[in-house]
Amino acid sequence: LTGDDRQLNKTLAKTERNLDSLNNSVNRLSRSLSGPLVTGLKAAGAAFGLAGAQAIKVGASFDDSIKTLAAITGATGDELNKLENQARLLGATTNFTARQGAQGLQALARAGLATNQIIALSAPALRFAGANATTLNQATTLLAATMKQFTLDTSQATRIVDTLTLASQKSLFDIESLSVAMRYGGSVGKSLGVSLEETVAVMAAFRDLGLEGSMVGTRFRQGMLSLINPTKQGKQAIRDFGLNLEDVNPRIVGMVGALRNLGAAGLTVEDMARI
Repeated sequence: LTGDDRQLNKTLAKTERNLDSLNNSVNRLSRSLSGPLVTGLKAAGAAFGLAGAQAIKVGASFDDSIKTLAAITGATGDELNKLENQARLLGATTNFTARQGAQGLQALARAGLATNQIIALSAPALRFAGANATTLNQATTLLAATMKQFTLDTSQATRIVDTLTLASQKSLFDIESLSVAMRYGGSVGKSLGVSLEETVAVMAAFRDLGLEGSMVGTRFRQGMLSLINPTKQGKQAIRDFGLNLEDVNPRIVGMVGALRNLGAAGLTVEDMARI
């Protein structure tokens, strides 16, 4: 044996003796004492196996998430493999774990999206959640609902994310209040021919007036309907300001165009109420 080998053997032997001594000491204390001290000493020894146990636990949690995803989607075989691989990819390329990625896929699946739609929308959804400090469930639910409301496909995911992110960062909207407002007003905007961008922009303006999310959506819906089909009093108010009904019809000039024409004509808040 070389000098280095002999020294290594001595070190290993000393380490082994020290470990035996520690183990014997803990056993003696266990026989004579009880309480936090012994519990703490035993916990210190158990800590050596903690990392492996945690890894097993995380793996099991991910597997459970995939099983739940399979139950929601009904996916099996290659289709389920694609979803599992996407969850792992999200864990490797975003600030979320693979398990959280799988939970995001679950939320998209619950919105009724097909497997290819779930995969296409998942990465933008996680980026959206990260950029707006919201939960995966809130982010994925809002994106999926908006896509359905405006009959957009997954190729428009970036457009949806950019529009909603801009609203949350440039107005008083947070994701929760924006979600509520969209729930009340989004479908009406689409049905009356107003774009996603105009719908969100107008509702953001209402939010900045201090209205809560539900009231924003309700006022937006009421305002849209009153401009498209105004009452007799509303028609007269529009004409009194030198405007034609077509000038304020969102279906013709868009919601932003209608509001711009009303503002240019000098209408006050009281005048708006008459319409």
